[in-house]
Amino acid sequence: MAAVVAALPNTEKTEMHGSGMSGPVVVAHNEASNDSQPESAAAVPLGELKVAASAGGDQSDQAHELVNQVERLKERIDQLEREQDTIKEAAKHDHGDSKGLLLNLPAENPPAAGTSNIPQDGIGHERHPVHSARGLSLSGGITVIAQGSANNRAEFGGNGAETAYSTDLYMEGPIGEHGAFLLRFDVQQGAGLTRLPPVFTNADGNTNGTNNDLESYTNPESLNINEARIEQRWLQDSLTFTIGQIDLTSYFDQNNFANKETIQYITQQFNNNPTIDWGGSGNFFGGGAVIDARMTNNVTASLLLFEGNGNYINYFDNPWIGAQVAIGSHLWEGRGGNYRIYGWKRNTPHCMNASAPEMLLNCDLIPVADQVQIKDSNQGAGMSFDQEISDSLGVWGRLGYQDKDVSQFDKALQFGVVRTHIFAGRPKDSLALGYGATFPSDRYKNATGFSKTEQYLEVYYKYVLSGDGSTTGFHLSPDLQVVANPGGNDNIDPTFVYGVRLQSHF
Repeated sequence: MAAVVAALPNTEKTEMHGSGMSGPVVVAHNEASNDSQPESAAAVPLGELKVAASAGGDQSDQAHELVNQVERLKERIDQLEREQDTIKEAAKHDHGDSKGLLLNLPAENPPAAGTSNIPQDGIGHERHPVHSARGLSLSGGITVIAQGSANNRAEFGGNGAETAYSTDLYMEGPIGEHGAFLLRFDVQQGAGLTRLPPVFTNADGNTNGTNNDLESYTNPESLNINEARIEQRWLQDSLTFTIGQIDLTSYFDQNNFANKETIQYITQQFNNNPTIDWGGSGNFFGGGAVIDARMTNNVTASLLLFEGNGNYINYFDNPWIGAQVAIGSHLWEGRGGNYRIYGWKRNTPHCMNASAPEMLLNCDLIPVADQVQIKDSNQGAGMSFDQEISDSLGVWGRLGYQDKDVSQFDKALQFGVVRTHIFAGRPKDSLALGYGATFPSDRYKNATGFSKTEQYLEVYYKYVLSGDGSTTGFHLSPDLQVVANPGGNDNIDPTFVYGVRLQSHF
């Protein structure tokens, strides 16, 4: 009887030492058989052994012992098969940045070969590389980003260069047959490039910055818990419920080509829609719950409820609420694509700063003495798509709108193109170009006199030194960004930000 080994793809296989039974295993042969000819061994049905066991005598004792050992062996095999099914089921339906159990299985509508840098499940949640068996997994990555500025005026700090690095650690595994858990940790060192002209700031306090890998932790050099969540699946895994400390961007406004700063675009402008007034903390992490319902093989609807400002106070009084429909399609000559439309509302008070009327933020980000409340909430809508064009070419885009009365900008658009197979023998490398435009709101124009569209451009080349360039190995990415009309001010010449990213997965 062959041993059963539960092994996951891209993992170290774990041998089973022993069958879980006690006592010797008795093998019965016909007395007339030759030991060198096992095919002559008597095949005794289990039912006949049970009859013999009840007959009494020495032979019945041996038959009884054989029956017990066969039944224990059968129970052990059944247990191992259940464990293996649990691992496979959990791996098939993982969610995750975050963001789920870790097998690199194909998405329902995968982008062009080599162009999608984030392995995802059927509803767009990120997977991580596996480094264990039996479900429990440990993985992570180290990101180093060095950036410098050119054509930066002295009043904004002049030209300079800075470096920042971060380490992400993921621990995840199955819970029962239809559940999973994730713990995600982060350590950060360095503030990155900060001496730059002021750019637009959204109502949640986030700017259109040059490095989306930077988080605003109170103690960035300590081990910070970004996510601690569990999920459960029902109705043949068509309904998924997730609850805990969650990364909002894992479940909302996803994009296969522009959603992960460690392997794709670095600037915040191209990782998520800048018009979304995210709930949770300033890093978009917070307590919440998500329901994903797979309506058909190509359509998934999601409902999200999160704590409004990340402090776990007045959770149900001031929530962030979102809804999204994701549609998978093969309309472009049979090529895979994903189209998402969504709406959201943040039920927290929004204020103007009386001392600096151009600052339009959530009230808790403004000193109490300077708060001039405008509205009790902010809301908006948007869309995101990624589309495969050929085996080596993909395109993506986003549109977004938010309340013009409570924010510095009310509309934004971004789009880009990603290309692989640029050079012969380099199929895993990728070249990407992205463009973004952010449009100032009337309230901001009146407060500052700045009315121009802030424009952003980024180009990077990812040179894969080892691994697949997405979840394994090591890659190096030269990167160039250009910011024009920062904060809507056309009196400032375009600023150039050059840099390089080094990413290692483990």
